[in-house]
Amino acid sequence: MISLEILPIMQIQEATVSLWGKSTAIRIPAAIVKKSALKVGQSVRIENASDGSITIRPVLERPNLDDLLAAVTAGNLPDEGDFAWGKPVGSEAW
Repeated sequence: MISLEILPIMQIQEATVSLWGKSTAIRIPAAIVKKSALKVGQSVRIENASDGSITIRPVLERPNLDDLLAAVTAGNLPDEGDFAWGKPVGSEAW
């Protein structure tokens, strides 16, 4: 029996490759921008495959250390049970 993977339905629209100054540009239709949650000015990663296909993925913003530390509260600190691994079994240096 052959098993087929069911792929999610993708929204497909056509666009035209244009010149924008000395660069090449493609306008992304508004419906795709909205569904992809892209924002004007957001960085994207453009990947190309050996078959000539192009994938555009949003670059996720990485939080900085100050923001991460600001989110630490007494209620979300780890307790002893979160990192108590027991006594050494082999030649670990504890």
